[in-house]
Amino acid sequence: MTGIYKKDLIQIRMLWPILLSVSVIVCAALFYADAPIGLISYFPIFLAFQATSTIFADKASGWTRMSVTFPFTRPQLIRSKYFLTLALGTTGFIIGLAMYWIYTLLNGNVQGNTAETFQVNFCIACLILFSSTAIVIPLSYAMKKNQEFIVVIASLLPSVLVLYYWSTTMVTNTISVDQSISYVEVNMNTPLLSAFAAGSFILFLASMIIMPLVLSRQDLR
Repeated sequence: MTGIYKKDLIQIRMLWPILLSVSVIVCAALFYADAPIGLISYFPIFLAFQATSTIFADKASGWTRMSVTFPFTRPQLIRSKYFLTLALGTTGFIIGLAMYWIYTLLNGNVQGNTAETFQVNFCIACLILFSSTAIVIPLSYAMKKNQEFIVVIASLLPSVLVLYYWSTTMVTNTISVDQSISYVEVNMNTPLLSAFAAGSFILFLASMIIMPLVLSRQDLR
């Protein structure tokens, strides 16, 4: 099984110029906007989706069909993509956290970044990462050729709708200290977002357990 992970990591490493370029642009934009906390969401999602790109590459090259001759089962092959997603997502979170710390060391603590904003960005990352990959991995194996864009959009849509619903539950209050000073207090409803993030992880685990068994009975092309 280690050979599968080595193959996948080599495929991802071949894309390093593109991955680095995109990451530099995103980092520059977030640094310019004084919003480095967003890196905690960006890197886990961005890297985790690279596991899906290996499925697209395997199907395009015919490797998926040829893999039936290798000394591992189809459920093991499909489940390896879930484990790779977890590994890349964790790596992305560590990178994002490190980049955020480096920014704060160089520029001081960013105004408005609190434990709540950290929790919100972490939960958003978990929600999008786990719910989307729980859908996109099995869909990637079940899809026909040239449907990659549709598969990715379909996998992201549920998490986008959930985030939209969560945003409608936030409450904004304007609190006046005196006649000349006032500030806005935003209730981010983090318990609800945390529940959605936990639910997405459960969905990911269910997909990892069930879908490899279901897909192994189909003709993977």
